[in-house]
Amino acid sequence: MKKLLLLTAFSSMATSAPYDAIERNAISSAFDALQAFQVLTYVAKQCRQEGEVEYAPKTDLDSLIHNKLHINLDELERLALTREAYLQSYQYQISDIECSLIRVAEYYDDYDMAKFNFELYQPISRPLAVSDE
Repeated sequence: MKKLLLLTAFSSMATSAPYDAIERNAISSAFDALQAFQVLTYVAKQCRQEGEVEYAPKTDLDSLIHNKLHINLDELERLALTREAYLQSYQYQISDIECSLIRVAEYYDDYDMAKFNFELYQPISRPLAVSDE
């Protein structure tokens, strides 16, 4: 849970200013869901427990991001790569992975909670700007 709070603090700093406060919260929540998904996927692969994870329904997350932010999952991932705070938070989350102590279900629960929080927001008024680089 401590990691989730840190993640929220980092991703809150990573949102864009032209959106109102609720939209910025929605964008921040999308980054939280994305990071929880990426950490879950990383842990499952690293600890060879892919069978226990449906790869955190990537299509569901992609659809949700498309409906709320008007961009796709790949575009949000590209945008996340430009955010230093996001990358630092991700590195922190995966830095202390010790497979003998890992229960992938706990990471799946973190992902479900982050995704649920994102689902609560209304779609933002205009798409996030994503560069083509």
